Amino acid sequence: ESDDTDTEDSGSVSSDEPMTEFEEEEDLVREDIVFQEEVNRDWIEKQFAAGIRDLEESDLATPYEVDLDDLETPAWLKPHFTVEKFDPDATIKLKTKRVWVVDFCGSKLSNLDTSGKRLKDHASAKLLTIEKHLNEHRAAKLMFFDAHHPYELLFMDGTQRERFFECASAIRPQLRVWCPDLCKEGVSNCNTVIKASGQQVKPDAADKGKKSTLQGEASINASRVETETLNIWVGTFNLHGKEPPSFQEMPHWLENDGRYDIVAIGVQDALYRKGDDLMFYQYMGKYLTGRYILIARWTLWDICLGVYCKKAMMTKIVNIEGGTKGTGDVMEHGPKGMVAISFRYQETSMCFVNVHLPDGGPDKNRSNMVHEITPQVNIGVSALDMFTQFHHTFVLGDVGYKSNMPFHEAVQAAEEKRYSDILACDQLAVAKTDELLFHGFEEFPIRFPPTSNYVIGSNTFDDGVTVKRSALKYIGIDLPERAPEIHPPSYRHRIMYKNAASAWPMRCTSYDMATEIMHTPYRPIRATFEIICQRPFISVFGHDVQPVGFKLNDISIVENVGAACKQPILMFWMHCMDGPRFCKKAKKEKKGDKASFAKGGLLKGLPKMPVNLDPLKLFDDGDKTPSFDTTNMPTIDPMIWHPEFLETQHIFVMLRDAHSANTNTKLGGNLSNSDLRGSCMVPLTGVCSGGVPGAMKDFEVPLEINGARIGTVAGSLQFIPLE
Repeated sequence: ESDDTDTEDSGSVSSDEPMTEFEEEEDLVREDIVFQEEVNRDWIEKQFAAGIRDLEESDLATPYEVDLDDLETPAWLKPHFTVEKFDPDATIKLKTKRVWVVDFCGSKLSNLDTSGKRLKDHASAKLLTIEKHLNEHRAAKLMFFDAHHPYELLFMDGTQRERFFECASAIRPQLRVWCPDLCKEGVSNCNTVIKASGQQVKPDAADKGKKSTLQGEASINASRVETETLNIWVGTFNLHGKEPPSFQEMPHWLENDGRYDIVAIGVQDALYRKGDDLMFYQYMGKYLTGRYILIARWTLWDICLGVYCKKAMMTKIVNIEGGTKGTGDVMEHGPKGMVAISFRYQETSMCFVNVHLPDGGPDKNRSNMVHEITPQVNIGVSALDMFTQFHHTFVLGDVGYKSNMPFHEAVQAAEEKRYSDILACDQLAVAKTDELLFHGFEEFPIRFPPTSNYVIGSNTFDDGVTVKRSALKYIGIDLPERAPEIHPPSYRHRIMYKNAASAWPMRCTSYDMATEIMHTPYRPIRATFEIICQRPFISVFGHDVQPVGFKLNDISIVENVGAACKQPILMFWMHCMDGPRFCKKAKKEKKGDKASFAKGGLLKGLPKMPVNLDPLKLFDDGDKTPSFDTTNMPTIDPMIWHPEFLETQHIFVMLRDAHSANTNTKLGGNLSNSDLRGSCMVPLTGVCSGGVPGAMKDFEVPLEINGARIGTVAGSLQFIPLE
């Protein structure tokens, strides 16, 4: 086929990004590793000053030469991987086999047919991205600067895909990978060179019995440091049908000085576009000239969300997905809903969610809307809850919640900068507590005036009547006098964030409002973050380790106020595991077990769970608090066994109802979210820190669904050796 032939390539990486633009940016990509090392040094020094880590002898790259004989498995310098072409949408699967070779000494990736005929060579520097398919554990996608199409690959098993990903990551000159075994003693970052002179290496499992000849030098940018830092800007603005701020006003909200690596912009009521969905993104693209490129945009009615990154960072961003869902009746609520974009930066996943909720009606209606539309956005791993699965999740937008403080009291409090008094009457705070909305999300302390409502063109608060009365009087209509307390100054526009328990630290460095932009009744807000992102871990050049895994013991679902299960099952999944595992049989409980367990033991002292979650109690027929004993638990067997890596990982545990799933769907297949009753993330931190199997750790983690905490998952986790 044309995608395998050695022809002159030109085309596009995606439907709307011409390849010529990417080719022009290759110099910027090459500069990235030098730039990133400088940033990392600043970040490491900050960690050192804060006592988070010890400062290494050298945190800049050091040349280091490794003898080929010192490698425990030199065959990984030129491994062969047999693959099939992967097309998730194809009705008929054509099992066309190919062989991909990662040649470190030749600095290239080669595409061969099964007879060994070379179909195409790609220089490692031309590798734009490599991403692992989120919902198919054997699939991966390669994109090259010099190819007019992506390569969709299906490996023989998940382990082969994992090893290919490691090799393809390590060979890339744009990346620095986490590979402590290729670093000089006492040095953090090394430009490691492995010299070969015609040696033939023993075949490994990937080579299918073929010997590989090594000739030349293999170069790998290795690091003992697991992470690198990322600076993110997040902003939201209800445009109220107006155009975005002018380029002269924009710096009050978003500085275009290159200090941020990723920029996420969400707007609501973008009615000015007049049917042109691209208008807002094109406008922001013109403002963010230079080093930024739009990596994702998603639009629902007049709700827009765009994510931009520095062009030098684009080779590290993969698994870009987006989704939308409206709240339902547009005539009743207006064009309201949710827009989300997710991606992975290196090995760290992120999700940005732009919400626009109605500002009228009972407060609980807005919470119910969030619970109802969240599972229909459908991004990331389809079997997981959207608000549970990512390392970092950001919610921004016009949440519609106002203050219950009377208008004149709120105005006086704002003028006296008593913002905490206004927030004490904040409806969103009540909703988060009483209705379990956006569980686990934090918000940086608010030290700026309310974001709504203002008289256009000034910083005077609008009582909700003044502007309307003047507008109607202009056309000859007198509005009757009425009490002005209907729209007190409020914080309707918010930016919240959630950090997974297993994620590296993230901190909000600022949270403020652009008071200088006054052409709408609302004010734009922004927040900035420093995030520690994990690099790809390379195990193929590491020391031999004992195969290890995990065993979960006696898991119980307690105090569940969500939906019941007729046939409860547990589903377990890790990013570094070859497919999900299941526990299908719940142990029978003796009479009184639930009550006695809920009163004491591990759950002693936990707060009583609220029970007013109607949209979460769609299925009351069945068991709400099933228990699963050790004898039925599967072994969790990761594809990477190094304890230092496993310490950074987590196990997803999902409570599902097999009775609600499609009867033709096997447990190993793609289960829809209609059978999901809750999920949680069990971090492995502290379980295998000593590196010796046998350690046991008890855990209690929130059971969540659609942004609400509905119960608790309790059990124990054991670090075990495998055969």
